[in-house]
Amino acid sequence: MRDTISQMAIEGRFAFGVVGGLGALAGADVLQRLIRATAADRVHERYAIVFEQQSFPGDTRRADTDYDPTARKLHAFSLIRRLESRGVDAILLPCFISHTFRDEIAPNVSTPIVDLMAALRVALVCRHLSARRIGVLTSDYVRRAGLFERALADTWQITYPTAGAQASLMDAIYGADGIKSGNANVGQLAAACSDLMRQGCEVVVPGFTELSLLPRLAADIKCPILDANQCYVDHALGEPLRLPRKPFKIGVVGGVGPLATVDFMGKIVRLTEASRDQDHIKMIVEQNPQIPDRTEHLIRGGTDPTIALFATCKKLESADADLIAIPCNTAHAFVERIQSHLRIPVLNMLDEAMAQVSGRYQGRTVGLLANHGPSSYAWSISTYLTDR
Repeated sequence: MRDTISQMAIEGRFAFGVVGGLGALAGADVLQRLIRATAADRVHERYAIVFEQQSFPGDTRRADTDYDPTARKLHAFSLIRRLESRGVDAILLPCFISHTFRDEIAPNVSTPIVDLMAALRVALVCRHLSARRIGVLTSDYVRRAGLFERALADTWQITYPTAGAQASLMDAIYGADGIKSGNANVGQLAAACSDLMRQGCEVVVPGFTELSLLPRLAADIKCPILDANQCYVDHALGEPLRLPRKPFKIGVVGGVGPLATVDFMGKIVRLTEASRDQDHIKMIVEQNPQIPDRTEHLIRGGTDPTIALFATCKKLESADADLIAIPCNTAHAFVERIQSHLRIPVLNMLDEAMAQVSGRYQGRTVGLLANHGPSSYAWSISTYLTDR
């Protein structure tokens, strides 16, 4: 079951990142299960696990129907970005509420977030394929968000506790003596399971990651109940990773000069075929007018701008740009110095100019407007064009 991840681990250390704090107890439980699972693997020494635990102030707030998840979204995203900065290869997000907005986070990060709902689906197919009606124990908010319907309703009929049982379930989780406060309200939870069984459910699916902390619960009910956290860990270890779809992003070295930057970006917007805002190309600009004057260095030996250009390009690289554009002809006298030290390409203005000249004006005289001086940058461009 772990062949996919194990092969990656054989080829080099594979790092899991676990988001903690969105359910503090559940996050620690997933961490412990992941450690046990990877320790038992034949290549366990090649796994790394990074745990980012930061308490979320709203963790114990009731996720009822009018729950506002905005603070949780921002908190989850911040923790995921911290894990990304530590070089993890996959992220576990053990929180059902957070998976209602997983699709909002995924396009804005570069690391795959293991899908908790896909984990439950795999477990149901493997263990309870013949079941037709499944009972779900989850919060009022997750019910309203339709998380389980989107993930499972194409195969199974989804049933929730009746109103009274649902209210009791919420108390068992969020009450003063509830699970999120460190207590085990097995009686109320078992009553909710019994309510689902009376409605004809053949298996119970938890929609609270905290329920995996109660092994007694499975023993106290007669209906099979999934261990959501174990399903999640098994899925993380066993399924192929799918990198999130990442929109193409142009990094722009700006300020050389400032108006040229604005003109360049405006041309990209105007020339992009788009019917709505979302069809346009992502751009990130590092507007740095303090880069030393390129011509001054080339002609009169002024301050070398190489380091400043390189530092600006590295910032764009760190911001997940796919390529770098520098709307400044003179700056391209320095591109060859820095390109080999970057992981992403600089779109070379001279190469593109030559491609246009070769394609449109082959065999014709071409005029050149450029800087001139003792170091003859204009001559270097002329030589560049002639040699090619």
